[in-house]
Amino acid sequence: MRPYFARVMIALLLVIALVLGGAALRQLQFVLMPLAIAIFIVMLLRPLEQRIFRRLRYRWASISLTMLALLVVLAAFIGAIWWVFWMASFEWPQYRDQLYGQWAQVEGWLRERGIPVQNMAPEDNVERIMGWVGTGLQTTHTVLAGLILILFLIILLLLELDQWREKLKTAAGSGHQRSNLLDIAEVASASMRKYLWVLTIMSALSAITGGAWLWIIGVDLFYLWALLIFVLSFLPIIGSIVAAIPPILMALLQGGWMLGLAAALGLLATEQVIGNFIQPRMQGRNLKISPLVVLLTLLFWGWVWGIIGAFLALPLTVTVVVILAHFKPTRPAALLISDMTRYDSLNEAYLGERSGENPPDE
Repeated sequence: MRPYFARVMIALLLVIALVLGGAALRQLQFVLMPLAIAIFIVMLLRPLEQRIFRRLRYRWASISLTMLALLVVLAAFIGAIWWVFWMASFEWPQYRDQLYGQWAQVEGWLRERGIPVQNMAPEDNVERIMGWVGTGLQTTHTVLAGLILILFLIILLLLELDQWREKLKTAAGSGHQRSNLLDIAEVASASMRKYLWVLTIMSALSAITGGAWLWIIGVDLFYLWALLIFVLSFLPIIGSIVAAIPPILMALLQGGWMLGLAAALGLLATEQVIGNFIQPRMQGRNLKISPLVVLLTLLFWGWVWGIIGAFLALPLTVTVVVILAHFKPTRPAALLISDMTRYDSLNEAYLGERSGENPPDE
């Protein structure tokens, strides 16, 4: 009875520690979140920066070209979203009257059932819309300030990465400790690059299937909505929801409730299959993480850091698993989080040369 009680107490203490740790991370998000994003991007950019450095032999040149590549990708990401809304704005006037007419029908239906709808018509909501725009501008200002901070952190990390590597070698000494530190960094970096690659494939798959469905049912500007789905699918959870709203509204304006319902059901089915079945399985298989743990980590890090936390959930979890796998006392926890059932598989995935069913002694 006592051993069982001890296990229950240990489990409760672990849950309490997890909740307290998450609360602490939420309080420190303005410091830790930009740093985590910068480290994640540096791990992705490091192979490119090293390749350029081997050719040019000048660190400032390799870092400058690497940052230029990052800015080009970021500009393309933002430009794609801007282009979608810019093209859609040209089509808006021809659908505006339809929107007002359909809204009048909805308003009449609600009033027949005694539901108050005062000041709900689109043309009567100018002040409310302007308030949303003001809030959006404030959010954009905050995001830009955070982005500038992250860019400076990336430059500093790239400049000092080799120096910090030597510091860690010296601090770790020799033997297993030094090997563990280097293995952790290399395996975590490779896993993060795999994560981004899988995310890109899943975003493209969502865009192709969603755009094809919209084309089949005859929704206008389906190619714009496909591009929007691809770009916003990089934002976990909320991205797919936001990307589905414009094409559903377009379908409603173009063909009424039947076409809007068809668009909504098709996009919802696509997102459910890809987001809740294919993507977790592919991410889990490539990152060696249990699909159930993938979903749980999305919920946890989404609670801690919001949308950014959900995006960083898998890289952070992979880093935790790599660290746990490199030390004997915590290796059972790494086995539970991974999608493996044997220590030799865990050792092969995260420790390379080591093997054996039992965790080796350090």
